[in-house]
Amino acid sequence: MGAGLCARCVERPRPWGVAVACGAYEGRLKELILAYKFEGRLDCGRELQETLLAGFEEAGGRCPELLEADCLVPVPLHPRRLLSRGFNQSREIARLLAARRRLPILQGALSRVRRTTPQMELAREERAENIRGAFAARAEVLEGRNALLVDDIMTTGATLEECARAMCAAGAKRVDVLVLARA
Repeated sequence: MGAGLCARCVERPRPWGVAVACGAYEGRLKELILAYKFEGRLDCGRELQETLLAGFEEAGGRCPELLEADCLVPVPLHPRRLLSRGFNQSREIARLLAARRRLPILQGALSRVRRTTPQMELAREERAENIRGAFAARAEVLEGRNALLVDDIMTTGATLEECARAMCAAGAKRVDVLVLARA
């Protein structure tokens, strides 16, 4: 039991099946994500989409359960953050994967119902509390689905945990996680 899991995940299991990161949050991948997300460099989007697709396809060979996903669910932004940024980076990076695998992007399946302090501004131990109760999932959209939750960066996993919990409570049959980078 726990083969391939870190000690923290063995001690406190996550609410998802499989979590896959396409790379480490460093070097070129980190530069692309930051430019895309915070500088509005939309020209970086295609390379990030291709990275996510390649990571999914590579991981599918090791984790065939990923290939059972029947929908993609991007981590939502709070409406104010979406308005200021102009786009949800998690939704945008999922577009190529959705097109190639013919999977719907269910952006309405999960919503951010509470505005929170950006996770990157908080210490590791503050993140889970900050994000608790920030998401709501729609049972009429998720019930019985094998959902692939998509985000750009996983640091502590607190945001993804809260999303996956809400999705499972709404009746998702299975939730797996796919991120561009792991910090």
